[in-house]
Formats: sequence, C-alpha cells, structure tokens
Amino acid sequence: MLILTMFLVLLFILSINVPIAIGLAVTTIVAMVLKSGTSFLIDTAIVMFDGSMKFPLIAIPLFILAGSIMNSAGISRRLIAFASALVGFIKGGLSMINIATSMFFAEISGSAVADVAGWDFRLAAHLCLALFILAYVFDLVLSMSTQQSTAVPSGFRRIVQIFTLLLVAQLIYGGFTAGLKAGLGFNTYPKMGEAWIAEAALTLAPFWLNWFENGAMIQFIHRWLGLAVLVAAAVTLGAALSQDAGVRVRRAAGLCVGLVFVQFLLGIVTLITVVPLSWALTHQVFACFVVLGLTYLNFLVRPRAAT
Repeated sequence: MLILTMFLVLLFILSINVPIAIGLAVTTIVAMVLKSGTSFLIDTAIVMFDGSMKFPLIAIPLFILAGSIMNSAGISRRLIAFASALVGFIKGGLSMINIATSMFFAEISGSAVADVAGWDFRLAAHLCLALFILAYVFDLVLSMSTQQSTAVPSGFRRIVQIFTLLLVAQLIYGGFTAGLKAGLGFNTYPKMGEAWIAEAALTLAPFWLNWFENGAMIQFIHRWLGLAVLVAAAVTLGAALSQDAGVRVRRAAGLCVGLVFVQFLLGIVTLITVVPLSWALTHQVFACFVVLGLTYLNFLVRPRAAT
C-alpha cells in the first residue's frame, strides 16, 4: 500500500510539472510521514544531507563531468581511432570498434578498480553481468549488420553450447579467484606445489563450501576449467572442420581456439609470476575478447528465424 501511495504521489507531482528531483524528495517525505509519523520531519534535512553525501550519488555527476571533459578534449575521438587501429582492419570491425571503445571508457572511468576490489560473490556477479552486457551489445550490433547466421548440423550447435557453458563456469570462477585473491597461493603449474590438489582445498565443512569459499579449491577448479575450455574449443574447431559448417563458422571456431589458447597461457603466466597487476589486468581484459569471439560463433550457428 505504501509503495502504491508513493507512486501515486510522484505521478501527481510530475503531472503538474514539478521537477523530478523535488518530486522524489516530496514523495520520500510523504512516505516517511505515513510510515513513522511526523516525528521524523525534524531530522529530515539531516537525513537528506547525509544521503546526498553518499559516494555513488557523488560519483554520478563526476562520471558525467569526466565524460564531458574527455569529449571536449578530444579523448573520445582518439580512443575511437586507437580502437580502429587495433580491430578496424578485421572484417566486421565496426562493431568491434564500438565494443573496444566502450571497454576503454569503462577502464578509464575506474571500473578496473572495482574489478579487483570486491568480495568474491559480488565480484563474480559484477564480472559476469558486465561480460553478459558486452556479449549482448555485440550480438545486437551483429544482428543489425549484414552478417547472417549459417545453417549448421544440430550436433555441432550442441557442441558450441557445451563450449559456451564451460566458458561461463570458468568466468564465474575467475570472479571467485579474483575476489578471494586465490591466485596468490600455490604459484606452480600444473601441480599445486607437490600435489595435484592441495590439502588446503579440502579443509572446509560441509564439503560443498570448499567450492565457493576455499581459495585453494577455487584455484584448483579455475585452472582445470581453463584446460577444459581449451579442449572444448579444440573439439569445436575439429567438429567445424569435419562437418559441413561453412567457411565463416570454421574461421570463427579457429579464432576462438586462438583466443582461448592465448588466454590459457596468460592465466598460467599470471599464476606462476604471483599475480602482478599488469598480467592480472591483461588476463581479465583478454577475457573480454574471448567472450566476443564466442559470441560471434554463437551468432553464426544460431537457428535461422522462420520467414
């Protein structure tokens, strides 16, 4: 009932052309009075001032200011030119320039700090959501381009789906690994010290907690999921070459194998060098290109809509 009242009050205020900021403030005060009485009105100004000093609210106009400065100073144009130099020569490079420029904007605005400073579950959720948005936007750009999906056998499409599921699981555990700083221990490969799986990976009870809160177990899963993703990429390429999958699909599968292989090597180097920031960021950023490559492959093998 309170939510409905707030909605009606806000709707009425907006209908008489009151500015949105004032309308939100008045609606909040009305809700406070309805829920707690008029005694809260004494502290309303203090509460509103404290709320206005919250970092997220302060950050929003600063992000807008940063974007305005970057645009006025010509940084936006230079970022687009830089992204064009990196990926513009590739067929379909216009969509890749769009994504790469957005990535650079995100890192300049401070998202790189958020990528390595969160709790493991929040970081994994943040990372996966960001990569999902990246994949969704790229797929949307591909859908609006002249690119068309390719008819492929249903068995090959299932292989690509398994490949995708393994990559999603690997990305989730990548977020867990970063959030728990799990890469700072057992900096050897392929074994974890002298054992294939460290004793520390099996210490939590109940056992299932090790899969989500034990840094040693999370690192173990992350390193072998990486190998599983690489094998899945190779199987996908082999299936594309052996089946009638079309030239574009074979090239996309080959691109995925190359990207996953480089990402796999980056992960090993990052681990054995005890996770220096430069290698860790390179490993995270390159994951975006792996997602883009697999998104393109999924777009090509998507069933054609009936016309």
